[in-house]
Amino acid sequence: MDQNSDDPLLLVGESNSSSRTRRGRPATPSSGSDDELGGYDVPEEPLNNPAARATTPTANPPPEGYGPNTPRIRRAFGRFTNAQVKQGPVDNKAVADANEMSFYGVLSLEEFFVEALPKPEHETEAKLDSIVAYAERERKAAKRKLDPYIAAFNETKKRDENVVAKPFVKLTNKILSSDEFPQGAGAMHDTHTRRIPSLDEERSATGPDLSLLQAGTDLVRLSWAGHDMVAEIKWLLDFIDSMTNQLRKTEEAKLASNQLSKSARYLLMQSGRCRVYLITLFALSKARLFCYDRAGWVATDVFDWLDPEYANVFPRFFYRLYAHKLVDDAGLIGESVPVAGCDDTISRPDEHVLEKLWSGVRLHEYLEKKLSKDEVDTQCIRLIAARRADPEDPHSAQELIHCLTVGPILSVSDSLVGRATRVYRVVIEEDLDEYLADGKPPVMYALKDVWRENVRREEIDYYDLILHHCKTNGIDMNALGMARCLGSIDLFEPGDLYDDDKWDNTLHRTRFGVSEHRQRHHTRTLLTPVGLDIEGFPSTKKLVGALHNATIHLGISFDAGVLHRDVSPGNVLLAEDPGSDVAGFLVDYDYAELTEEGVKKFNDAFPSRTPAVLEESKSSLKDFTGTFKFMAIQIVVAEKLSLSVRHELRHDLESVYWVLIWNVLRHVKHQHPDQKYACLREFPEVGTDAKRTFVMDEERNNPLVDKTTPLSPLLSELAILVRDQNLPQDLCKELRRDTFLDIFEAAAHSHTWPLAADPAEPYELVSANDPMLDGERARDSHQQARSQQRESQQRISAQRASASGSAKRGSAHLEDDAGTSSELQRREVVVEEAEEHEPCDL
Repeated sequence: MDQNSDDPLLLVGESNSSSRTRRGRPATPSSGSDDELGGYDVPEEPLNNPAARATTPTANPPPEGYGPNTPRIRRAFGRFTNAQVKQGPVDNKAVADANEMSFYGVLSLEEFFVEALPKPEHETEAKLDSIVAYAERERKAAKRKLDPYIAAFNETKKRDENVVAKPFVKLTNKILSSDEFPQGAGAMHDTHTRRIPSLDEERSATGPDLSLLQAGTDLVRLSWAGHDMVAEIKWLLDFIDSMTNQLRKTEEAKLASNQLSKSARYLLMQSGRCRVYLITLFALSKARLFCYDRAGWVATDVFDWLDPEYANVFPRFFYRLYAHKLVDDAGLIGESVPVAGCDDTISRPDEHVLEKLWSGVRLHEYLEKKLSKDEVDTQCIRLIAARRADPEDPHSAQELIHCLTVGPILSVSDSLVGRATRVYRVVIEEDLDEYLADGKPPVMYALKDVWRENVRREEIDYYDLILHHCKTNGIDMNALGMARCLGSIDLFEPGDLYDDDKWDNTLHRTRFGVSEHRQRHHTRTLLTPVGLDIEGFPSTKKLVGALHNATIHLGISFDAGVLHRDVSPGNVLLAEDPGSDVAGFLVDYDYAELTEEGVKKFNDAFPSRTPAVLEESKSSLKDFTGTFKFMAIQIVVAEKLSLSVRHELRHDLESVYWVLIWNVLRHVKHQHPDQKYACLREFPEVGTDAKRTFVMDEERNNPLVDKTTPLSPLLSELAILVRDQNLPQDLCKELRRDTFLDIFEAAAHSHTWPLAADPAEPYELVSANDPMLDGERARDSHQQARSQQRESQQRISAQRASASGSAKRGSAHLEDDAGTSSELQRREVVVEEAEEHEPCDL
């Protein structure tokens, strides 16, 4: 972690909660999906301070008729990765859609200072008055400077929005220099001519108009790590309509809104804060304050920052931004000033702890080779988490622990709103002394930090049911390399199992989801083993071995009563420890669902937890769920026809095949006819035509240069299984688990793998400006237009058949536009979360 990045303190902060009057979002009916646009506006209940213990976890029951589903498109597991194609027109539209979908509305200034930036315990009107008086001369100077420019509002005059920058910067820095602020508070800078490197691969640099930078930030090599907040300046444009409190629909307004949200996303992405704050300035003297959390964003009413009536707004804003953690007049505890919204369950270990950590890391030979002491010291943070007292007993109570991160973060979600998953390699601080005394390397864990929708069943429930099944049936999970969950904590409901470690739990629940269903709780889950991105495989044998293991894990999970439903490259990992006996494993049960048998097993095994409801599980299994590029053909066809198909194990197995193909086309030498465009052709953003053609064409589905490797027959034989599962009704053969596993096992255990290393080839992202893409888009558009009429007719026929009783619910066999057979059923289309819509550049 950068030395100038946030350093939240483990201190209690006062929270003010109240019911709010929200304006600007009319109630719209919902189809029952948590991920669709709209949804009834449910007034938020005043937040309480629950005192539930962090013991055996329970899930929050979803409302009636409301089941979990997954985003249609989710990003690949990796660090700051985005889409395979650079930003283009499609990306901009996705930005606008996601941005609008997550806009909560407009609050009055007083509501904002209650809901988004609560009053700290030590704030007094006398202190604020002192700051206002201290900065009054600078405010008047700004007004004198800007008043003459009012005439420039005439459209014939030259626009110069940057004329606002200098007086605003001077006023802000005057406020921040008040003695009421802690030493080390940031300073505002005009950065509209600076370019800050993007946190996204292959994305252009950005440049906020104004940046509030942490003390000591390098102004020459500016990065997002040094930012506390940003402000954007416009000449006249306010992208929120003050009459309706809705986002304006003009292209100029959309671009301005998206620009602000992109900066908010980078602030969240870089710092891991719970909330971030921003400012817009326009019409010379007008301003709005903004707050973004992991569910949505909110704005204040317009105010005139030069008007004496509002002279206390920015002093109050900046005071709360920096001084909210002041304990007393002596100043701040800690090495730097944390900005409001920082995660107060994170701290930095002292030098003594870092020395012990490095001693433990050195006992892992593979880590000592890849990490230096300086890297370990500078990147280490300390996070509060929970662990079971008995890792073999899913009923065991939990204890609070402190996790020390080892090396760089393993994964960061790059979304503006949503789960915002971050995965760290960690050791448990409380265990270090014992391991070092015995001369044994401390156990490495993966700590998954995520903002879970509070209506979803907790992931630990699925892990625990699988653990219960394996213990009952004598299955050695460790020998099979299966992922295990050793503890989970909801930081909004932290309990009282700690002594000195306390935090403001209300900071760990979002407030600005557009409906109550979209509010999120901040959770941490302790997992083992530690995994690495499968797209960095050291050999094709290891790639196949990892997918073979994932297939085994899918089968065991299904036997336990759990369907994974989201097999993707991000959820099949390579074992990091080179001494591991297994190549890889399956992870991430965030969007899993219980089968009918699983419902009974779960309720029998865990009677004290929120019970599973059969009808809800049945309904959820018909949701359009998964990562789009890797979803089974039948599932996608059903979605295109506005019908549904019950998700089954065979669909997850087909997804394993598509993950294999994805890696082959991106990272293995091949002679696919489309060469570097192969992935774009075979994994389109919409539709299934390419996939159906792919499994029929051996030149495409087995394009390897080296046909002597066991990978070659594996590709050919799996293609046949997937093809046969998607033939017309009278010819189709459902993909069988045992056949699929036998083919994988034969390849994984083959003795003819290359002796020379054949690691993953680097994949070069294709530019959105590549002329080839214009032809691809035209071809796809033409094919889509041709198929729309066929699909419309098929949809009408299916609906008529359903209405007449010829197609019984849940058992109708229909054919799609290529004659694909599947059990289809009418249903409401589940709209994906904005969080991880792949083209989105928020």
